Amino acid sequence: LLYSLFCWWQFGDPLAFVHAQAAWGRSQGFALADWWQVLMYVLIGVPNYDAGRIVTWGQPLAVLAIAALGIALWHGRERLGAIAPRLGCLLVVLLWLLGGDPFLTLAMVWGGAALLWYTRRELGLLLSLYGWVNWGLILSAGRSDSSERLVYSSVALAIAFGVWLARHPRWGRPLCAFMALLLVTLAIRFAQQLWVA
Repeated sequence: LLYSLFCWWQFGDPLAFVHAQAAWGRSQGFALADWWQVLMYVLIGVPNYDAGRIVTWGQPLAVLAIAALGIALWHGRERLGAIAPRLGCLLVVLLWLLGGDPFLTLAMVWGGAALLWYTRRELGLLLSLYGWVNWGLILSAGRSDSSERLVYSSVALAIAFGVWLARHPRWGRPLCAFMALLLVTLAIRFAQQLWVA
C-alpha cells in the first residue's frame, strides 16, 4: 500500500509497478499455457515438446523410472532408515539434471504450495495467510519466468521449510548438499553472463 502511494506521488500512477510488468510482456492472471509448457519440459523434454510429439524416448522413460523409484522408496522408507533421505535427494538431483530450470521452477512454486499446506498449523493463521497471498501473487505474475526468485523472497516459505526440516532432520544434510551444488552452478552461470532465474 505504501509503495502504491509512493508510485502515485512519484509517477502519478499508483499502479506503476503493474504497468512496468506489462511493458516486459507479462500479462495479468494465471498463465495456464505457460505452466503447462514448464511441466511438459520436465516430463517429456524440450525437443519432444517443441516437436509436438515424442521424438526421443529418453527423457519420458527416465522420468517414469525416477517416479517408480520414488514410489518404491516412499513405501520402503521405514526399512531403509537413514539412507532413505539420501536416496530421495539423489532422485531429486536426477530430476534436476533431466528437467533443469523448469524442474526447479515447478519444485519451488508448487512444492512451496504443498509445504505451506503441510505446515499450516505450525505457521499459524497470519503467517499462513501471508504465505498464501504471496504464493497467489507469484501465480498471478502472468508468466512462470523467474517465479523461483519470487519464492526465494517469501519469508513464510522459508519458515515453513525450517519447520519441515525440524520435523524431518534426516533431510537436512542431503538438501544442504543439493542446494550448495545448485548455488555453485548458478554462480558459474552468472559469472559466464548467462541467464540465471
